[in-house]
Amino acid sequence: MKPSVNIINRRRRPSQARAERATISPAAPACRGADCRRGSLLVEMVVCTIMLSVVAAVLVPGIHAIHKQRKATRFDTCALIELNNLAVQIAQAPTTDSVVLSDWFSARYPDASLEIAPITADEAADSDLTPIRIAIVRPGIGARPDVKQTLVTWVLSKEQAE
Repeated sequence: MKPSVNIINRRRRPSQARAERATISPAAPACRGADCRRGSLLVEMVVCTIMLSVVAAVLVPGIHAIHKQRKATRFDTCALIELNNLAVQIAQAPTTDSVVLSDWFSARYPDASLEIAPITADEAADSDLTPIRIAIVRPGIGARPDVKQTLVTWVLSKEQAE
């Protein structure tokens, strides 16, 4: 009686496997499965490149829009902080002529300008307080409109301050 040989677990080199297949059935094709995948690596690389370029084409404009939105939000936040600081300066200063943008804000946003104007209101005539509108204007780039942050503060009228 012959000892049973487990053919499944027996490891063969690829060259031996091809030789055995060729002797077992000469009419069978010479390559099967992984042996016939000679040009597939190039095709897979082209497909991956196309897929990556589509993903990049979708993501890059979205990332750019998020960056622009964060930049605009940063300007809004810094402008509101600067406006609050200017309102304190206006309340303490006898005139609004000496109030200017801070050095830090002017260095960060050199194209921004400051507008200070008293508001003429009928309701303010009876009050001791005068409303003053403070605005920081940053010109828009290209066809975009100007960005304007405004704050209205109430200060003692000049007669009351003296």
